Amino acid sequence: MPIQIIRYKARELLNRYVFTEFRRSISTLEHEKPPFLMIASIGNPEPQYEGTRHNVGHWALEELIKNHWTSFNAFQSHKNIPDGVYSTSSAKELSDVFLFKSIHSFMNLQGAPVSKTWQKISNYQKATRSPALVVLHDELQVPFGKFQIRKQLSSARGHNGLRSIDSLMGGGYTKISIGIGKPSAKDVSNYVLSPFTPLEQEVLTYDVMPQIVDILEEMKNGKYIYDKQEPDPNQPKKRKQK
Repeated sequence: MPIQIIRYKARELLNRYVFTEFRRSISTLEHEKPPFLMIASIGNPEPQYEGTRHNVGHWALEELIKNHWTSFNAFQSHKNIPDGVYSTSSAKELSDVFLFKSIHSFMNLQGAPVSKTWQKISNYQKATRSPALVVLHDELQVPFGKFQIRKQLSSARGHNGLRSIDSLMGGGYTKISIGIGKPSAKDVSNYVLSPFTPLEQEVLTYDVMPQIVDILEEMKNGKYIYDKQEPDPNQPKKRKQK
């Protein structure tokens, strides 16, 4: 192989490496611009499915503005936000947070409303802010009474709402996975569409939610929201279809 071709190949490999490292480093650039946080909840249409386990993300946002971030307005509709309802705050310390409930679509169709709204908000804010998206959702694989913060590019774990979002905009968002536990029987569909018991509601309100609020306080200041999941080196790479 001629030396010139070897040089070109070496340069190509170097450029690929530099570009990969640059993309990876984007998650650490939050200090260059102040963060802007869009917090979205996904579930089934409300009020039909309000209060069900599948809609615990919607419940969390309502609880957030009712008892914690009380400077936020009640959720409302707007012609520029046709895919759900939103809320903003007049308080200076919360002015860089936008809340969005995707309540007009079923769970397995959440990709369109979330991605469209995120595109509008992020495009509007990115000149002066570093926008980040956080999605609140129910999680069967997390025990009830617990929740997890999951980094950008983490898997959907088979969750239909997250899979719908990933299919349209990729996994570049942070998840707050609120545990609803697994049913003792195999009928998952009926379980996720069932309401919480009064005792479970108390646990959510007085135990889980205050912890989530603490995390959101950190997120609005830039913590967690730019972190990305590193690829699993033991995971076999998917072969490209010819």
